This record gives sequence, structure tokens and C-alpha cells, in this order.
Amino acid sequence: MSLEGQSPQTVLDTVTHEIGHNVYFNLWREDFDFDRRWDAIHRQAKEIHGATGAGFVSNYAQTDRYEDFAESYLAYIRYPAILQAVSPEKYEYLRREVFAGREYTY
Repeated sequence: MSLEGQSPQTVLDTVTHEIGHNVYFNLWREDFDFDRRWDAIHRQAKEIHGATGAGFVSNYAQTDRYEDFAESYLAYIRYPAILQAVSPEKYEYLRREVFAGREYTY
């Protein structure tokens, strides 16, 4: 993947998304139930999406639970209002389990 010629915002979003993958797998290594808990949230989002169209911050997040986490991680940091609007459950889970209460505003 080349980021050459991309806007600084696109580069930052891409890097933040990729860091999200790293965070996921590091948390999973420390707590094997982390994957199970996030998978349950991802499956719930699929049900919500089917019923209301909400539940995911992007179409790419629907790919699988790993992309969902990385996209949600990105949104939590860069676009928190969007994550709160489409999935308050994911926002709260990230706030509590990943960011230890730290919140971002943009």
C-alpha cells in the first residue's frame, strides 16, 4: 500500500487504523477473553446494522471483527462523535477497556 500523494489526514487515519490492529493483538495476548468480548460486540453490531443501518463506522468495518476494531479504534481517537452515534456500545467498550477512560474531542 502506498500513501504517496495522500493527504496528511488520510495518512494519519491509515496509521491510526494500523495501530488499532497492533493494540487489538497485544490486548488479546494479555487477555484471551478480549477477543471473545469484542467478537460479541461485533456480532451485535451486525444485528443492529441489519435492523437500523447503524452499528459500524465504515463499510470496511463490516469485513470482520479485526477490521471493525481497527476502524472503531480510529474513530474513537479521530472521530469520536461518529462512533458514539453509530455504536455507543463500542465507544463505551473502547473507553473503558482500551483507553482507561481517556476521551478525545475533535
